[in-house]
Amino acid sequence: MQIDYEYLDALLDAKPKRGHSFTYSHFHPLFWAHKLAKNKTVINYSAANPETAILARQITDAPIVTVVPENYFENGKNKTLEGVRFIRCPAEYNDSANCNNCGGDKAPLCARLGRDYIVTFTAHGNSKKKIGTDQRGGCYATGGNVNLHWEHTAKQEQAQTDGDRLRAFVKSLPAGTTIRHHVAGDIGKE
Repeated sequence: MQIDYEYLDALLDAKPKRGHSFTYSHFHPLFWAHKLAKNKTVINYSAANPETAILARQITDAPIVTVVPENYFENGKNKTLEGVRFIRCPAEYNDSANCNNCGGDKAPLCARLGRDYIVTFTAHGNSKKKIGTDQRGGCYATGGNVNLHWEHTAKQEQAQTDGDRLRAFVKSLPAGTTIRHHVAGDIGKE
């Protein structure tokens, strides 16, 4: 699969005024991290596991996230592995935290460019037992309601490109909005 650079540019520009904007990609950051900048959408490299995240950290300063088995965190909130900090998503253990407020006034953790830690999600949902194994299908978007919505959306006819639709949508949002792009999907061409 190839990156859709026209859409990638639209996605990077899709940040509300005085707001925060972030998403995730399975495409290696060597192909897109050079486009990251302040006042743009933050794209997080979605590494398959902590080992892959550490390797990526050695060659790029792109923000990184990963997923781990549900019993990964001994103290419940963070871990250091080979000198790299893995910070657990606060929404997993704090009922008042979500993607809008997990980082306080500074920005949600996943919306922070240039951070020195890897945001880590513990396995959940129907495929959680596949995380940390050689089995395919650990991504939450490969099944269930998220996949049904993704498949339905991909088949819709539209007059505008995805990039044009995204730009128009973000312009319609009030200043200060936080947006998490792509509940499912990525920056690739179909």
